[in-house]
Amino acid sequence: WFVSCIMIYYVVLYFVRRYFVEHLKMVLVLLFLISIGLYFVYNDGYQYNMYGATYYKWIHYFIFMLQGAMMGLYSKRNAIEVKNGWMELGKTFVCVLLFYMFCSFKNSETWNIVQVLSLIPLYGVVHYVYRLCNANGIKKFYKEKKLGWCMNAIGGLCLEVYLVQSSLFTDKLNSIFPLNIPIIFIEIVLF
Repeated sequence: WFVSCIMIYYVVLYFVRRYFVEHLKMVLVLLFLISIGLYFVYNDGYQYNMYGATYYKWIHYFIFMLQGAMMGLYSKRNAIEVKNGWMELGKTFVCVLLFYMFCSFKNSETWNIVQVLSLIPLYGVVHYVYRLCNANGIKKFYKEKKLGWCMNAIGGLCLEVYLVQSSLFTDKLNSIFPLNIPIIFIEIVLF
C-alpha cells in the first residue's frame, strides 16, 4: 500500500508539473480545500487524530510536498535572500506552537474539529524553515567543505530514514537500554 501511495504521488506530481506549472498556487489552494473537505469524510469522531493511523494524512502530506516543490521552483526563478534569520526563526517557532495548540484538541469531544486548522500553521512551518535555511548566515555553513557535506548528507537521508524506520523499530533490544537507541539508529541509516 505504501509503495502504491508513493507511485500515486509521482503520477499526480507529473500531471501537476506538466499541465499546471503556471498555476501552482491555485492547485495548492484547491488541494488545501479538498483536504479540509475530506477531513469530514475521514473523521470518525471522538479522539480522531488526523496525523495518526489514518490514510487521510497522505492527502495533506501531498500539499506540503507540493509546497516544497513550488518553493524550490520559485527560488530558481527568483533568488531568495533573507538577511535576518532570527525573524524567520521566530515566525517558525510561533507556527510550531500554533500547530501543537491546534493538534491538542484531538482529545476533546466537542473541539476535535479544531485540529484541521493545524494545516495552516504547518504550512507556515514549512515556509519559514525554508526561508530560515536561505538566511545569509546559514548559507555560509553550506559553503564550508566538511560542514556543508555533512548537512547535505543528513538532508539527503531524511526521507529515506522516515520511510524505513517503522519497519525497523523493535523492542527486542530494550534490555540493553540506552545502547539500543544508537544501535537502532545506525541500523536505520544503514538500511
